[in-house]
Amino acid sequence: MPNIKKPDDRRKKPRTISVSDYHLKLIKTKFTGLSEAIEFYAKKIERKGKKQNIEDKNRRS
Repeated sequence: MPNIKKPDDRRKKPRTISVSDYHLKLIKTKFTGLSEAIEFYAKKIERKGKKQNIEDKNRRS
């Protein structure tokens, strides 16, 4: 029986971030608007992703 690959649904889902009450308070005080906060967290996540990719590459070799 041939091995049928299932479509990867994980990639299609948008990435969601859970924000705790503490962070909501921080956002209200630290940033003027929500868009500014979203940009900040997007950069943070981007860096985290890059770091993880580097770690994965190191693990493979």
